[in-house]
Amino acid sequence: MFFPNKRRHADQAVESTKYVMRPWAFVAAIVGLASLVFGVWALVRTGLNTNDLYTPRDQLLGVPYTPAFALGVVGFGVLMLVAAAGHFVGPFLMTILGLAAGVLGAFIVTGTYLRHLNRWMAADDTTGWVLLIVGGLCLAAAAVLPTMTFRRDTVTREHAREVEAPPRHHWWHPTPHGGSPVA
Repeated sequence: MFFPNKRRHADQAVESTKYVMRPWAFVAAIVGLASLVFGVWALVRTGLNTNDLYTPRDQLLGVPYTPAFALGVVGFGVLMLVAAAGHFVGPFLMTILGLAAGVLGAFIVTGTYLRHLNRWMAADDTTGWVLLIVGGLCLAAAAVLPTMTFRRDTVTREHAREVEAPPRHHWWHPTPHGGSPVA
């Protein structure tokens, strides 16, 4: 694509480069990395007892957790990183994960199934609000932030053959045969 006010000569070539920006993928990568770090950090602190995934209970950054919840957070982080890398399925996967986190956070905050969630996750209001915020952020990023495509055309000069151009003859130059060019 050329701009109408730009002139292109025969010894120039055009090279097009396509740039794609995915701001939603940046948000998914940040959320995925943060979830992965939090989940691994929580697992390192409590250990992983395969006989009972619900004990011991601990707190990390003010959020209570169990090893089962830490494993869920690690899985969430891995899937968010997969969503960040996916071109077509990424926003869909990010929407599903954000919806799941938001619904789980809403269950915890409203007290629905709190007895079970407290046993499995050591969930309290802090956990619920964190999940609601993360879910809302993921949903908003997947729904609002678009994929933008830019195209940039670069005009480059090709190596032209070295051809001696014929001399220009103007009315004030004498012709090769000695006469005036204007007859």
